[in-house]
Amino acid sequence: MSEAFAPRAASTASPSSPPSDALTHVELTHIEKRIENWIRFGHHAHEQLLDRRRRILSFPPGCIFAFVRWASNDFGT
Repeated sequence: MSEAFAPRAASTASPSSPPSDALTHVELTHIEKRIENWIRFGHHAHEQLLDRRRRILSFPPGCIFAFVRWASNDFGT
């Protein structure tokens, strides 16, 4: 049998991609007076901006952080 597999090139992570899959990824959303997600405490290892209202924070294993979710609709919070 002949092997027709091409060798894989080593991939390098771009600055906009998270550095590792071992991290815990948290998506934060902020839509004024509708949805607000934020981190109360904790130190993130990586931050990726998706757009004006969304970003992803990545935390290393064993890191303690607090995620706060606030939401509102036509009837209140």
